[in-house]
Amino acid sequence: MESHMTEKDRLLNALFGHAGRREHINIKFCRGTSSDVTVEELSHEAANGIEQVALGLVKPVSFKALDAHYHQREVKDIIASL
Repeated sequence: MESHMTEKDRLLNALFGHAGRREHINIKFCRGTSSDVTVEELSHEAANGIEQVALGLVKPVSFKALDAHYHQREVKDIIASL
């Protein structure tokens, strides 16, 4: 019997399935320009990015320069604005 892993499961595995071998600091997930992004779509793209960095296909990006231009917002405030 073949088990099917959802994109959300794949993301959770990419983030937390490597205890002691990987450290994540300040990971940012941006929805892009779409006004309607599903959990599966976001999970798919995020897992792809994490896996590409883990495999050495791309270098991690520092968002320190971007942080100077953006202000942190509480999730509850973002949701309230929708």
